Amino acid sequence: MLSVKKIKESAVGAFLVAALFIGAACPAMAARSTTHPPTNALSQASEIAEQLSENAPSIDAATFNKAMSDINALDARLAKPLSPDRKKTLDALLTGIRSAWTAGDRSALGVQAIETYKVLQEAMPRGPKSVPVQVAQLDYVGFKINALLSSSSVNWTQVSETVREASAWWAAIEPRTSDATLKEAMNRTLLGMKEAADQKNPSSCISPPTWS
Repeated sequence: MLSVKKIKESAVGAFLVAALFIGAACPAMAARSTTHPPTNALSQASEIAEQLSENAPSIDAATFNKAMSDINALDARLAKPLSPDRKKTLDALLTGIRSAWTAGDRSALGVQAIETYKVLQEAMPRGPKSVPVQVAQLDYVGFKINALLSSSSVNWTQVSETVREASAWWAAIEPRTSDATLKEAMNRTLLGMKEAADQKNPSSCISPPTWS
């Protein structure tokens, strides 16, 4: 039996694959990202948003207020690299984060925060040697599904849509991934997530992948 807990474990696989892909394809960049804090506004804000989503279930008021203050301090620097439409979307998402906090809706907080992360990551300029945007998008998938599944009333339509997005993003980078074990694990992860979403807490499904 695959419970919501097991579905969450499958979701975790999506962003573990993203991390593994960075390590396999771009080791030097991965090392820099773990030893040096981000210096540009898009990276700084996206990191804050990702941490907000990850910690949404248990974040306290002081930590939340600090995170929002830090993002607000980046506002002027974010206006330049973001298109007007993206900046408008970002502002709406930040309002959504504050509203979710006020309402005590931690699931919505997690979703709004990781949507913020996605907007910022997709706005980053990337060259031929950059980490592909799909890596960040797969990272987004895992966090978003975790946030959706933390709700007392799971929105399975959104879960299904997020899994469909993940499949498309994985298809875009799978040909560039040479590790057969990683490919198999990711494909099993996506299959498990799809079946779980289709069945809305299924009675049977494949197990989440192991990462050995």
